[in-house]
Formats: sequence, structure tokens, C-alpha cells
Amino acid sequence: MSSQASTPSSPSSITEEISSRTMLDVKIAGSDFLELTEEKFCSIGFALGPATRLTKFIKDLSQKLQNYFSLKTLNNLKEMLRRNKVNREDITNIKQFTPGM
Repeated sequence: MSSQASTPSSPSSITEEISSRTMLDVKIAGSDFLELTEEKFCSIGFALGPATRLTKFIKDLSQKLQNYFSLKTLNNLKEMLRRNKVNREDITNIKQFTPGM
């Protein structure tokens, strides 16, 4: 088991929970993997829980990739940073993370 903390939809938590079924059991090309649905995961033998988490992970990853590729110009990047209130003034006001004991 990993010593890293992970969120429910992180790759490490997904792989830990599907220990009885590994991706090595089924050969899936990377581009095909991103097209899989919950139903398709279930049809190749994944339980509903891991299939749901993998589908959510793929959807979140696809959205992040879409957002990244939409930033085609410096102006697009500046606009995205402005919408998210990340500017020269605000960026210096971010408090440093201090882990709790």
C-alpha cells in the first residue's frame, strides 16, 4: 500500500482498490482507454465501483486536457488567469501550506 495520501479519484487510489483485477489482464491501447465507458469497463470484468471511478478519472482528465489545449495564445492564458483571479497581486498573497500534526 502506498504511503502517499490520495483522493478518491486519483490514479493511486484507483489502482489500490482494483488489486484483484489489473490492467495487465486486459490489453488496452492508451487512446482506446480514454474512450472507455463505465459499461465497457464492466463488460471486460471490472466491478461497478472501480469502473465508475475509472470513468470519472477519464472524464476529469479529458476536461483538463481540453482546458489546456484551449489556451492557444498568451491572451487566452491571461484571460483564464484573470477569470480565476490569479494576477500579480493575488499570487503573492497565497499563504504557504503548513502541514498539521
